Amino acid sequence: MRPHVFVSSVMDGFEKYRLAARQGIIAAGGIPVLVEDFPSLPLSPRTACLDGVASCDIYIGIVGHRGGWTAPSGNLVVEEEYEEARRRKLRTLAFVQDVERDEGAARLVRLFSDYITGL
Repeated sequence: MRPHVFVSSVMDGFEKYRLAARQGIIAAGGIPVLVEDFPSLPLSPRTACLDGVASCDIYIGIVGHRGGWTAPSGNLVVEEEYEEARRRKLRTLAFVQDVERDEGAARLVRLFSDYITGL
């Protein structure tokens, strides 16, 4: 069975990283799940993204210089997707660029790399 792999990151400016993730997942025999491939759905974007995470076997988080959009929960969208993956006990991989980060991206890096609960 080919694993489904959810790719989570900011969208704007990350097209080449998301494409590289897609190509790597396919090359490894997996099925990439990226929000830009979702059809028009009668769901909120948040619900569609969290359902996308739930449909997968593996979660990949990519963090660069900015954390992205803050959801009404007060968490970043990537953070909500990561928490859903953790709640579902998905295998999780994080790719972190070595760049200066805004406060949101720095928070994601701390979340992904926490000594006790991180990766």
